[in-house]
Amino acid sequence: PDPVFVLYRQRYQYRLKRSGSHSTLTDDREADLNDIGFVWDAHSASWQERYQALRAFAIANGHCNIPATVDKALNVWCK
Repeated sequence: PDPVFVLYRQRYQYRLKRSGSHSTLTDDREADLNDIGFVWDAHSASWQERYQALRAFAIANGHCNIPATVDKALNVWCK
């Protein structure tokens, strides 16, 4: 199976389980995935990653005006 589909499927099963619906994600499987640092909320993880990069830049430079020449992706995220 496509690895991206597998990730999507696990996250889908996790949401079902958390909502109280039937899910094929057992407690043992969930624990195994947690043990390897599986990211259940990719959007939140991505946001946190960008925030931490912005925070580090601000601490180092005293401002949050990131030039595109330094980090284009972070520059776009901040706009």
